[in-house]
Amino acid sequence: MKDLGKLEFATSDPVGFLERYQNGTIFDEVQRVPELFSFLQTEVGRNDAVGRFILTGSHQFHPVE
Repeated sequence: MKDLGKLEFATSDPVGFLERYQNGTIFDEVQRVPELFSFLQTEVGRNDAVGRFILTGSHQFHPVE
């Protein structure tokens, strides 16, 4: 997420931010908004359509155990 307005929105209101992308999107540099991950997990649990959200970034993600 390179747009500072979107970055701030995603950080301050992850639920409202994700509501804008009900049909899916690509989130680039998603590691900049770690607050989104738990909300994305919930959203994918509601609708697990393959390819709905594509997450990219320059950091490796590690699973939480």
